[in-house]
Amino acid sequence: MAWPTAMFGIVMPRHIRHRLVAHRTAYGRPDLVIYEGSNVGAGAAAAEVGARSVPFTVSLAPPEFFLERLASVTEVDLTGPLIDPTPGLWRLPDP
Repeated sequence: MAWPTAMFGIVMPRHIRHRLVAHRTAYGRPDLVIYEGSNVGAGAAAAEVGARSVPFTVSLAPPEFFLERLASVTEVDLTGPLIDPTPGLWRLPDP
């Protein structure tokens, strides 16, 4: 899990966060940011501009599995509401 954690928790947020903050400067603060759960840079940008945000995820593993690993390397608060429409029967057993 080291590579995905570094890619989605460190590298991708560095490239996404500043773009979304610039978008806010150009178009105003959004009321709500719904972002794909592994794109924590979007959550960081929302926090920076004072917008509420909610991650969205569809996964066979419990969503907390990957989000907990991302939380260990990013400053984004990944606790709170989570949109997850994955049917329970599709879930794999806890890793």
